[in-house]
Amino acid sequence: MKLLCLANSYKEGGKCLAGIQLDDQNRPLRINGRPRWIRPVCATTFGQVPNYLCAEAMILDIIEIDNADVCETGYQPENTTFDKDSIRILGKLERNILDEICDNEAFTNIFGSTGNRIAKETIEEVGYSLMFLKINRFQIREKNRQEYKRPQLRFNFHYRGEWYNFPITDPDFLLKYTLNNKLLDGIPSVYVVLSISVPFNDAYYKLVGTIIY
Repeated sequence: MKLLCLANSYKEGGKCLAGIQLDDQNRPLRINGRPRWIRPVCATTFGQVPNYLCAEAMILDIIEIDNADVCETGYQPENTTFDKDSIRILGKLERNILDEICDNEAFTNIFGSTGNRIAKETIEEVGYSLMFLKINRFQIREKNRQEYKRPQLRFNFHYRGEWYNFPITDPDFLLKYTLNNKLLDGIPSVYVVLSISVPFNDAYYKLVGTIIY
């Protein structure tokens, strides 16, 4: 199976690797009108991929995995098992594919609601756990937390009449923003991958897994 890498974010000591499935001509495959999302998972506590397996995977890389088997169960139906030593990087696609795979017209809100979290009683009703949006109105905000030395970076953005505010888990963006907090100044729009966290305190939280600018 081939996929376009759109996320390689932090997840419980490993990585959440995710992307869009590609056909033999490297065109996005679609299901029910949307690009088909794939999240390769390993036999770990939360399915996270060990860092060493995907350390070289970059956004927009074409990745190939062997013996892929889409689970299509639970609140993350995109989860796909694979031979864990089979991750290969075949090349890269251009940014002009991004507008083609956006979900801006597919959903009126994010993961079924306008809040920051999803209750465990309703998580199975959502039916998907990955989205890709183009955002024109946004801010990066810092949230101070007593238990951590550094503030949490959050992405505040406007989508279809509502403002949202989610934590950022994109390691590449977090590093670059730490070095230069004016990183997005003057940039009119960004693309983001949104995902749903593993369970925490009887809820599932909405996250920004990737920021492409």
